[in-house]
Amino acid sequence: MVAAPTPLPPPARRRAVDAAQVKAAALEQLADGGAEGLALRAVARRVGVSVQALYHYFDSRDALVTALVADAFTALAAAVTRAADDAGPAVRERVVAAGLAYRTWAVEHRSAFLLALGTPLPGYAAPEHGPTTAAARAMSRAFAQAVFAGWRPAELASLPAGAVRPGTGG
Repeated sequence: MVAAPTPLPPPARRRAVDAAQVKAAALEQLADGGAEGLALRAVARRVGVSVQALYHYFDSRDALVTALVADAFTALAAAVTRAADDAGPAVRERVVAAGLAYRTWAVEHRSAFLLALGTPLPGYAAPEHGPTTAAARAMSRAFAQAVFAGWRPAELASLPAGAVRPGTGG
């Protein structure tokens, strides 16, 4: 008969957990209970540490949510950029690839997507000019790059309103 592993004492358990595991557990909690069910106590239980141990990584639930939202925007921007870059130089193909990557990421990472772009989390306000703002701007830049890459500023400035239409190469 194999003996059960000896549980780690609390300090060793806390060292065995990292911020990425805490965030993964929080996303699982979101998937299971929705945004209103996100609680540090439940996240701590999933990770196997005390609530106090979580404060070594995030000083509040809002700090954890901020990290999750920033991560979601960053990962989504990376997926959109990769897809647009892989599509080649034609604007139409880049935009379609970017849109499909956005949708695919949203479906595959539903909890993170809904946290970042879905129904607001009760009681949460993203820090003004904080990491969520920077990450959201990166997401916007990913789409702008997909649309405008390959155009010189002078070309864009010279286009009459409505001149860029699908199927025209522009």
